[in-house]
Amino acid sequence: MAWGDWFRELTTGPLVGVVGTLAGVWIARWTTRSEGAVNRADKRSDQLREEVATVLAERPKMIDSQRKLFDATMRNRDQRERGDVPPAERSARLMAVRQEHIELCDKVKHEVICAQLLSNSPRIETALAAIRASAENWNGPMEATHRAGVEIGSDEFDRFDKLQSDLANAFDELESATRAITSVAFQEPRR
Repeated sequence: MAWGDWFRELTTGPLVGVVGTLAGVWIARWTTRSEGAVNRADKRSDQLREEVATVLAERPKMIDSQRKLFDATMRNRDQRERGDVPPAERSARLMAVRQEHIELCDKVKHEVICAQLLSNSPRIETALAAIRASAENWNGPMEATHRAGVEIGSDEFDRFDKLQSDLANAFDELESATRAITSVAFQEPRR
């Protein structure tokens, strides 16, 4: 058998087919694995963006709910001082507003936890932690109306304003941190 015949038989034989098939499978699995990692990262980023958007959608509701609870607590205190509304009716009104606020805070807390599980950014986690702390402190607007044990020169409106601005700042920080991480930077095309 001549060298040329042996080489032709080797390159056209079943062994080359097996080696070629195995090499093709290895290349396909390698590219699929690397594409899969990229796809998982993209999916996680998209899911984080959706979860954060869900939390950010609650911003106006949370701020409005805090204001309603603060107003209801102030109204309850004023009516108690004047004595013009029966205690049961006065308390029922306050408790209805309080219950709505607690339910919203529980919903926001759940949404924040879902977003925290997807995040690996310290900025996003810090903002989510501040929002979660505000949701866990559902009675903050009620506590802002109390006068006992308060520093001089601070009234209930200042305390409530700080409570609201802290929450608004946490939402702002969450939005900017999420945009910084999930947005794609625009690059000018090369000429």
